[in-house]
Amino acid sequence: MKIYLLRHARVIKEYEGCYNGWIDIDIEPNIEPIKELENINFDFIYSSDLLRSTKTLNLLGFTTYQTDNRIRESKFKEHYEGKNFNQINPPQSALKDMQSWYSFICDESVEEFRYRIESFLSQLKGDKILICSHGGAIRMMLSILEGKDFFKLFNRKVDYLDIIHSSKRKE
Repeated sequence: MKIYLLRHARVIKEYEGCYNGWIDIDIEPNIEPIKELENINFDFIYSSDLLRSTKTLNLLGFTTYQTDNRIRESKFKEHYEGKNFNQINPPQSALKDMQSWYSFICDESVEEFRYRIESFLSQLKGDKILICSHGGAIRMMLSILEGKDFFKLFNRKVDYLDIIHSSKRKE
């Protein structure tokens, strides 16, 4: 099974560089077609149920896809949603390492996040699958699919409209 992981398009300017977990915000409307995806016949296309993912697929010309709330971004604490790093002003203890930062800013444990993503991935079928989701969710998918430490993947840049290829063994 070949999986194409697509990060949604750039969010509107006021939310750029912010911690946008489960808040439903819009994207910039002008996006270029992605040549790599144009001639692929996907068996299934999935999207996070949040607007920034569904609208990305719509603007790219994909109209038939399933939404799934399990592939949302990490759930940030409500009072940090939509804020940037400077607005949060974290204590030094939260900056010790990525695990400390995750625990400080997130409202779900890394185990809950992993379970949510694993639950989704375990139900995938088909040979070619496109998944439009969020940076953190994509990193968690890669952690599961490639057997890598989730926190070590934080250094892996996942830019807007990036496509990352991965695979899942057939069960």
